[in-house]
Amino acid sequence: LMTGGASQIHQAHPIADGRGVAVGTVFEADGHRVTATSRQGPGARAQAAALDIATDWVTRHWGRYVAFIDGPDGQHHVLRDPTGTLPCFHRMHDGVTWVFSWLEDLLNPALGLPLPRVDEDALSAQLAFGELTGHRMPLQGIFQVLPGELLPLGDDPGAPVFAWDARRLALQPTLMNTDAASTALRATTRCCVQAWARCYPGIVLRLSGG
Repeated sequence: LMTGGASQIHQAHPIADGRGVAVGTVFEADGHRVTATSRQGPGARAQAAALDIATDWVTRHWGRYVAFIDGPDGQHHVLRDPTGTLPCFHRMHDGVTWVFSWLEDLLNPALGLPLPRVDEDALSAQLAFGELTGHRMPLQGIFQVLPGELLPLGDDPGAPVFAWDARRLALQPTLMNTDAASTALRATTRCCVQAWARCYPGIVLRLSGG
C-alpha cells in the first residue's frame, strides 16, 4: 500500500517476485526507467538471503530510492540506494521501527510519538565538522541508514551489511587506457543525465564555477 506516488517519480517497484519493494525512482543499468511492469530480472528462490537479493538489485539498477526486503526467515530489511540522495533514517518506539526520509512527517502530532531530544555531543560534532556521515544523528534515538547499506529491522536485528561498498569496488579496479576511460565516462554521464531528464517536463541547470 502506497500513497503520494507520482507518475514519473516516487513509485513502488516490486523486487524478486514479491520479496520486496523499492520506493522512489529506479532505472535499469542502461538508463531505462523501471516501472511496475518492467522486467525485474530472475525470480528469487524461496530461501535466497536478503543480502543476495539486495546485491542483485543494486547491481542491476540505480536511482534514488529506499527498498524494503524480506529475508527467508521473515525478518524485514531496509536498503538505501548507493547514491544516498534520498535520505533514510530509522527510529524504534514501542517495538515498532519507523523508517522515514523527512523528519517533519515523524513529528506529526497525529502519530502520538514523543519528540526526540537533541543529542548535544552529536550536534557539537556536526557544528565543528559539518554534516554527519555515520549512523549517529543530532537527535537521540534517530539513526541514519548509510548509502548502500542493508539494515535488518526489529528489536534485536543484528548488524547491518553493505550490498554496495565503494571500498570493495576500488579494490577491484577496471583497467583501461585514458581514451577508453574518457569514452566510458562520457557515455555513462550522458546516460544518467538523459535518464533523469526524461522524468521531468522541464529542467533548471545550476552550473558551478568550480
